[in-house]
Amino acid sequence: MLRNFFNALSFRERLLLAVFIWALLLIWFLMSVRTFQDHLLSFRINQRILADNAATLGNQGAAEAELQRTRQGLDASRTFSAARLSERLDTLARETGLSFNITSPVTVDSDIFSYHTVRLAIRQARLERLMEFDERIKQESPYITLTQFQITANTRDPRLLDVTFELSSFELKDAALN
Repeated sequence: MLRNFFNALSFRERLLLAVFIWALLLIWFLMSVRTFQDHLLSFRINQRILADNAATLGNQGAAEAELQRTRQGLDASRTFSAARLSERLDTLARETGLSFNITSPVTVDSDIFSYHTVRLAIRQARLERLMEFDERIKQESPYITLTQFQITANTRDPRLLDVTFELSSFELKDAALN
């Protein structure tokens, strides 16, 4: 039936039909090649990802040894909860003889740690007292760290300083120890 239909067409119509069919086949072939290239590229990317993952898994022993070494250097009892951080900073500031205001801690939780941040505003303090307070904070390192520091001279007496400390601490969760 198709042969009879094709033979009933004139030469020009046969030529146009053949060109049309070949054009459709060429378009289909080019689209198939492009799809194949996309799949091949995706396959190669996935191979690289798998190789990277295998290399990472191969480093498992070294990572576990590093974790054990880090755990030995970290005293979980010295990490600070939000309340303990505020309490400790209050104690340090009072022992140094500073006039201060302390904000409520802001806590960010992760799987292993809870990070606590507190702002401590000190008003009309002498430089010696601030240096003493800073040294006391440094003694608490790495359990309490200074994340931000702003200092301005008092407008009435430039020998007195107004300082804002932003201090952070972390709390090691019990699940992280296991």
